[in-house]
Amino acid sequence: MLLDRAHALPPTVEALYGHLLGQIEKVAGVAEARAFAALIALSRHGWREEDLQHLLPKAATLFASGVSSSPAPRAPSPPAGERDGVRGPLQRDLSVSHDRMGDVLRAQGDLAGALQAYRETQTILTRLAAADPSNAGWQRDLSVSHNKVGDVLRAQGDLAGALKAYRESLAVAARLAAADPSNAGWQRDLWVSCWRMAEMAEKSGTGDALEWWRKAYEQLSRMKERGIMLPTDEQYLGQLREKAGLK
Repeated sequence: MLLDRAHALPPTVEALYGHLLGQIEKVAGVAEARAFAALIALSRHGWREEDLQHLLPKAATLFASGVSSSPAPRAPSPPAGERDGVRGPLQRDLSVSHDRMGDVLRAQGDLAGALQAYRETQTILTRLAAADPSNAGWQRDLSVSHNKVGDVLRAQGDLAGALKAYRESLAVAARLAAADPSNAGWQRDLWVSCWRMAEMAEKSGTGDALEWWRKAYEQLSRMKERGIMLPTDEQYLGQLREKAGLK
Protein backbone atom coordinates (compact mmCIF):
# COMPACT_ATOMS: atom_id res chain seq x y z
CA MET A 1 0.00 0.00 0.00
CA LEU A 2 2.77 2.41 0.91
CA LEU A 3 4.59 1.71 -2.34
CA ASP A 4 1.41 2.32 -4.33
CA ARG A 5 0.90 5.56 -2.43
CA ALA A 6 4.46 6.67 -3.16
CA HIS A 7 4.05 5.94 -6.86
CA ALA A 8 0.89 8.06 -6.89
CA LEU A 9 2.70 11.13 -5.54
CA PRO A 10 3.76 13.92 -7.93
CA PRO A 11 7.17 13.32 -9.49
CA THR A 12 8.74 16.78 -9.01
CA VAL A 13 9.65 18.71 -5.87
CA GLU A 14 7.42 21.68 -6.68
CA ALA A 15 4.50 19.40 -7.55
CA LEU A 16 5.03 17.42 -4.36
CA TYR A 17 4.96 20.61 -2.29
CA GLY A 18 1.76 21.58 -4.02
CA HIS A 19 0.21 18.20 -3.30
CA LEU A 20 1.14 18.39 0.39
CA LEU A 21 -0.22 21.90 0.75
CA GLY A 22 -3.43 20.87 -0.94
CA GLN A 23 -3.88 17.96 1.47
CA ILE A 24 -3.21 20.21 4.46
CA GLU A 25 -5.74 22.73 3.22
CA LYS A 26 -8.40 20.03 2.92
CA VAL A 27 -7.73 18.65 6.37
CA ALA A 28 -6.85 21.72 8.43
CA GLY A 29 -7.93 24.75 6.41
CA VAL A 30 -6.30 27.64 4.59
CA ALA A 31 -4.60 29.14 7.66
CA GLU A 32 -2.66 25.94 8.40
CA ALA A 33 -1.76 25.53 4.73
CA ARG A 34 -0.36 29.05 4.64
CA ALA A 35 1.68 28.39 7.76
CA PHE A 36 3.10 25.25 6.16
CA ALA A 37 3.88 27.21 2.99
CA ALA A 38 6.06 29.52 5.04
CA LEU A 39 7.77 26.58 6.74
CA ILE A 40 8.40 24.86 3.42
CA ALA A 41 10.16 27.97 2.14
CA LEU A 42 12.34 28.06 5.24
CA SER A 43 13.12 24.35 4.90
CA ARG A 44 14.73 24.95 1.54
CA HIS A 45 17.41 26.92 3.36
CA GLY A 46 17.97 24.69 6.39
CA TRP A 47 15.98 23.53 9.40
CA ARG A 48 16.74 23.97 13.05
CA GLU A 49 16.21 20.85 15.17
CA GLU A 50 13.46 22.51 17.19
CA ASP A 51 11.60 23.38 13.96
CA LEU A 52 11.49 19.73 12.97
CA GLN A 53 10.47 18.62 16.45
CA HIS A 54 7.55 21.04 16.31
CA LEU A 55 6.48 20.38 12.74
CA LEU A 56 6.75 16.64 12.25
CA PRO A 57 4.32 15.49 14.96
CA LYS A 58 1.82 18.08 13.79
CA ALA A 59 2.15 16.97 10.19
CA ALA A 60 1.78 13.32 11.20
CA THR A 61 -1.44 14.13 13.05
CA LEU A 62 -2.88 16.03 10.10
CA PHE A 63 -2.08 13.39 7.54
CA ALA A 64 -3.15 10.51 9.75
CA SER A 65 -6.62 12.02 9.83
CA GLY A 66 -6.85 13.10 6.23
CA VAL A 67 -4.72 10.94 3.93
CA SER A 68 -5.94 7.51 2.87
CA SER A 69 -3.54 4.58 2.55
CA SER A 70 -5.11 3.59 -0.76
CA PRO A 71 -3.61 4.83 -4.03
CA ALA A 72 -4.67 8.35 -4.85
CA PRO A 73 -6.92 8.74 -7.91
CA ARG A 74 -5.60 10.72 -10.80
CA ALA A 75 -6.43 14.37 -10.16
CA PRO A 76 -8.26 16.37 -12.83
CA SER A 77 -6.45 19.17 -14.58
CA PRO A 78 -6.47 22.24 -12.28
CA PRO A 79 -8.39 25.31 -13.42
CA ALA A 80 -6.71 28.60 -14.30
CA GLY A 81 -4.89 30.04 -11.33
CA GLU A 82 -4.22 26.62 -9.76
CA ARG A 83 -1.22 24.35 -10.10
CA ASP A 84 -0.16 21.09 -8.47
CA GLY A 85 -3.38 20.84 -6.45
CA VAL A 86 -2.88 24.16 -4.67
CA ARG A 87 -4.96 27.24 -5.24
CA GLY A 88 -3.29 30.38 -6.53
CA PRO A 89 -3.44 32.33 -3.25
CA LEU A 90 -1.59 29.57 -1.44
CA GLN A 91 1.07 29.45 -4.12
CA ARG A 92 1.46 33.19 -3.80
CA ASP A 93 1.91 32.78 -0.04
CA LEU A 94 4.70 30.32 -0.77
CA SER A 95 6.29 32.77 -3.18
CA VAL A 96 6.15 35.51 -0.54
CA SER A 97 7.90 33.22 1.94
CA HIS A 98 10.70 32.54 -0.54
CA ASP A 99 10.93 36.25 -1.30
CA ARG A 100 11.27 37.21 2.35
CA MET A 101 13.90 34.56 2.85
CA GLY A 102 15.75 36.02 -0.13
CA ASP A 103 15.62 39.46 1.44
CA VAL A 104 17.10 38.11 4.68
CA LEU A 105 19.87 36.20 2.93
CA ARG A 106 20.71 39.20 0.78
CA ALA A 107 20.94 41.43 3.85
CA GLN A 108 23.32 38.87 5.38
CA GLY A 109 25.52 39.02 2.29
CA ASP A 110 24.61 35.54 1.06
CA LEU A 111 23.98 36.45 -2.58
CA ALA A 112 23.97 32.85 -3.79
CA GLY A 113 21.34 31.88 -1.24
CA ALA A 114 19.32 35.00 -1.97
CA LEU A 115 19.39 34.28 -5.68
CA GLN A 116 18.14 30.74 -5.10
CA ALA A 117 15.25 32.03 -2.99
CA TYR A 118 14.36 34.74 -5.52
CA ARG A 119 14.52 32.21 -8.35
CA GLU A 120 12.03 30.01 -6.53
CA THR A 121 9.76 33.02 -6.09
CA GLN A 122 10.18 33.82 -9.78
CA THR A 123 9.27 30.27 -10.82
CA ILE A 124 6.05 30.26 -8.81
CA LEU A 125 5.00 33.72 -9.97
CA THR A 126 5.78 32.97 -13.61
CA ARG A 127 3.44 30.00 -13.40
CA LEU A 128 0.70 32.01 -11.66
CA ALA A 129 0.96 34.94 -14.06
CA ALA A 130 0.75 32.63 -17.06
CA ALA A 131 -2.25 30.82 -15.59
CA ASP A 132 -4.18 34.05 -15.03
CA PRO A 133 -2.92 36.98 -17.15
CA SER A 134 -5.84 39.10 -15.93
CA ASN A 135 -4.60 39.02 -12.33
CA ALA A 136 -2.74 42.32 -12.15
CA GLY A 137 -1.49 41.63 -8.65
CA TRP A 138 0.32 38.49 -9.73
CA GLN A 139 1.68 40.27 -12.79
CA ARG A 140 3.16 43.03 -10.62
CA ASP A 141 4.57 40.49 -8.17
CA LEU A 142 6.33 38.87 -11.12
CA SER A 143 7.77 42.21 -12.24
CA VAL A 144 9.17 42.83 -8.76
CA SER A 145 10.58 39.30 -8.69
CA HIS A 146 12.43 39.86 -11.95
CA ASN A 147 13.93 43.03 -10.50
CA LYS A 148 15.17 41.27 -7.38
CA VAL A 149 16.79 38.53 -9.44
CA GLY A 150 18.37 41.23 -11.59
CA ASP A 151 19.68 43.13 -8.57
CA VAL A 152 21.44 40.04 -7.20
CA LEU A 153 22.89 39.06 -10.57
CA ARG A 154 24.15 42.61 -10.98
CA ALA A 155 25.80 42.49 -7.56
CA GLN A 156 27.45 39.19 -8.58
CA GLY A 157 28.81 40.78 -11.74
CA ASP A 158 26.52 38.90 -14.13
CA LEU A 159 25.52 41.94 -16.17
CA ALA A 160 24.02 39.94 -19.04
CA GLY A 161 21.81 37.98 -16.66
CA ALA A 162 20.83 41.14 -14.80
CA LEU A 163 19.91 42.91 -18.02
CA LYS A 164 17.72 39.99 -19.08
CA ALA A 165 15.88 40.06 -15.75
CA TYR A 166 15.41 43.84 -15.91
CA ARG A 167 14.03 43.60 -19.43
CA GLU A 168 11.50 41.02 -18.30
CA SER A 169 10.47 43.26 -15.43
CA LEU A 170 10.18 46.26 -17.75
CA ALA A 171 7.92 44.35 -20.14
CA VAL A 172 5.46 43.56 -17.35
CA ALA A 173 5.65 47.08 -15.90
CA ALA A 174 4.96 48.63 -19.31
CA ARG A 175 1.88 46.45 -19.83
CA LEU A 176 0.46 47.31 -16.44
CA ALA A 177 1.15 51.03 -16.83
CA ALA A 178 -0.59 51.06 -20.21
CA ALA A 179 -3.57 49.17 -18.79
CA ASP A 180 -4.26 51.75 -16.06
CA PRO A 181 -2.74 55.23 -16.43
CA SER A 182 -4.33 56.30 -13.14
CA ASN A 183 -2.53 53.67 -11.06
CA ALA A 184 0.31 55.58 -9.43
CA GLY A 185 2.11 52.43 -8.30
CA TRP A 186 2.21 50.90 -11.76
CA GLN A 187 3.23 54.20 -13.33
CA ARG A 188 6.05 54.48 -10.82
CA ASP A 189 7.22 50.96 -11.57
CA LEU A 190 7.66 51.98 -15.18
CA TRP A 191 10.00 54.91 -14.61
CA VAL A 192 11.97 52.94 -12.03
CA SER A 193 12.42 50.17 -14.61
CA CYS A 194 13.65 52.73 -17.12
CA TRP A 195 16.11 53.99 -14.50
CA ARG A 196 17.48 50.48 -14.05
CA MET A 197 17.83 50.04 -17.80
CA ALA A 198 19.75 53.33 -18.02
CA GLU A 199 22.13 52.26 -15.26
CA MET A 200 22.72 48.92 -16.96
CA ALA A 201 23.39 50.64 -20.29
CA GLU A 202 26.02 52.82 -18.62
CA LYS A 203 27.60 49.98 -16.69
CA SER A 204 27.74 47.48 -19.53
CA GLY A 205 28.45 49.94 -22.33
CA THR A 206 25.58 48.53 -24.37
CA GLY A 207 22.36 50.26 -25.27
CA ASP A 208 21.47 53.92 -25.23
CA ALA A 209 21.68 55.11 -21.64
CA LEU A 210 20.62 58.64 -22.56
CA GLU A 211 17.42 57.36 -24.18
CA TRP A 212 16.51 55.41 -21.06
CA TRP A 213 17.22 58.39 -18.80
CA ARG A 214 14.90 60.47 -20.96
CA LYS A 215 12.17 57.85 -20.87
CA ALA A 216 12.39 57.71 -17.09
CA TYR A 217 12.26 61.51 -16.87
CA GLU A 218 9.31 61.79 -19.25
CA GLN A 219 7.38 59.14 -17.35
CA LEU A 220 7.94 60.80 -13.98
CA SER A 221 7.12 64.23 -15.46
CA ARG A 222 3.81 62.92 -16.76
CA MET A 223 3.02 61.57 -13.33
CA LYS A 224 3.68 64.98 -11.80
CA GLU A 225 1.47 66.69 -14.37
CA ARG A 226 -1.38 64.29 -13.60
CA GLY A 227 -0.93 64.74 -9.87
CA ILE A 228 -0.06 61.13 -9.13
CA MET A 229 3.65 61.50 -8.38
CA LEU A 230 4.71 60.68 -4.86
CA PRO A 231 6.01 63.75 -3.02
CA THR A 232 9.17 61.83 -2.13
CA ASP A 233 9.90 61.30 -5.83
CA GLU A 234 10.33 65.02 -6.46
CA GLN A 235 14.04 64.66 -5.73
CA TYR A 236 14.43 62.19 -8.59
CA LEU A 237 12.86 64.51 -11.12
CA GLY A 238 15.82 66.88 -10.97
CA GLN A 239 18.31 64.02 -11.08
CA LEU A 240 16.63 62.53 -14.12
CA ARG A 241 16.47 65.87 -15.89
CA GLU A 242 20.24 66.22 -15.44
CA LYS A 243 21.01 62.65 -16.50
CA ALA A 244 18.81 63.06 -19.56
CA GLY A 245 20.84 66.10 -20.59
CA LEU A 246 17.85 68.44 -20.38
CA LYS A 247 17.99 72.06 -19.23
